Amino acid sequence: MTPNKKHVIIGCGPAALSALDTIRRLGSDDEITVVSREDSLPYSPAVLPYLLAGKADESDLFPRNGDYFSKRGVAFVRGQEAVRVLPDRRQVVYRNGETEQYDTLLIACGAESIAQPVHDSGEGELLNFHTFDDYRRLRDQIKDGCDVTVLGAGMVAVELAVALIERGCDVRIIGRGRPLRAYFDEEAGGHIRAILVDRGMKIITGKSISHVRRSHGGFGIACADGEVFETSVVVSCLGVRPNLSLVQGAGISANQGVLVDRHMRTNAEGVYAAGDVVEAPSFLNGSPGVCAVLPEAIAQGKVAGANIAGRETGYEGWIPMNLLKFFGHSAFSIGMAMPAPGCGEMLEKKDKQERCFERLVVRDGRLIGAMFVNVDIDPGVISYLIKRRVNVGAYGHALLEQPADVSRWLMLKAERNG
Repeated sequence: MTPNKKHVIIGCGPAALSALDTIRRLGSDDEITVVSREDSLPYSPAVLPYLLAGKADESDLFPRNGDYFSKRGVAFVRGQEAVRVLPDRRQVVYRNGETEQYDTLLIACGAESIAQPVHDSGEGELLNFHTFDDYRRLRDQIKDGCDVTVLGAGMVAVELAVALIERGCDVRIIGRGRPLRAYFDEEAGGHIRAILVDRGMKIITGKSISHVRRSHGGFGIACADGEVFETSVVVSCLGVRPNLSLVQGAGISANQGVLVDRHMRTNAEGVYAAGDVVEAPSFLNGSPGVCAVLPEAIAQGKVAGANIAGRETGYEGWIPMNLLKFFGHSAFSIGMAMPAPGCGEMLEKKDKQERCFERLVVRDGRLIGAMFVNVDIDPGVISYLIKRRVNVGAYGHALLEQPADVSRWLMLKAERNG
């Protein structure tokens, strides 16, 4: 009889828990230890803006209670930070000096915020908005009607700014480029910006931050062009990057993220990685890249868990997708939504009056990208059509005219045909 193995999972985010659930679902009774540097139960970061806006409470943040791990026979260690991996010894080293042996290791420690220091203050970095602790620190600093400046113009920055306005704050965004430019082109992004401005958001672009100083009980934000903005509270949302500190010097290959193959294996024997920390193959062209979105973290964790449990499974690759719901409006982009010339046929439908925008990108009869603003669609169905390479060629214009109904029909048709 083969003795049970010991699997150690570093992190307790979506990728880690997806892997854990998959290992147990496949019938493995191997020993599993989940280690989290945060001193809390697992939570969903996607809920944080809703929590700040008052649209959710903390019970919504923690969908798994304390019984989640014990019922699965899993050891859950919180408040323990892994600082080093020794693959030759199959060992993890913790900050307190303790070590732990493993047969298989899953690195799912996620991403870290890109920090903006407070200049000459000796008081560390600005507030971020990435973890539950970040949320609590921000919550304790803001009051209804206070002015808050958000540095950055990406998805997290905009989601936070929306939540702050709904909380009753006076909000300003400062960024180098227009909001969400990585996901929506100028026309679609223009609709989003107009809606944000209508709700009172001040959007300042073309600015590079030189430094931030404490000033008169608040902050002074100095831009490279010499302009200075005064604010009571400032939050840095300049992006995130894979947390690679654990693998530095370990001989585990990494570029922007930890490099993995389609089985989520690293180059080190017995070491897997999944989630926001990895650089994995793309679905559309197979090239490695980082795609820090929730659905891909879950998918990667599932693949890693299956392979750890001995069920050989391949990852089909990531697709970039971003969904924003704001002030009763919605915006969604997926895949190659802004293709280079000649990379696909673009079908578009627009309504400037209603601030609606729709784009489908089709290549060889298959949908490879889409962009929607204020259009009734199911993002999961659109993702299905792309990932299953459903032939939409003959129905492209029908899909454009009735995206919700036709996309569901195409999905059901594909399922029936196998």
